[in-house]
Amino acid sequence: MIKTTPSGQDLEQQLDNILSFVTQPSDA
Repeated sequence: MIKTTPSGQDLEQQLDNILSFVTQPSDA
């Protein structure tokens, strides 16, 4: 994982959350 600035980390965490949500089955 890329770690540069606190903002970047926050953005990466948000992206990870979104990816997890998107990868989840919409049927659920």
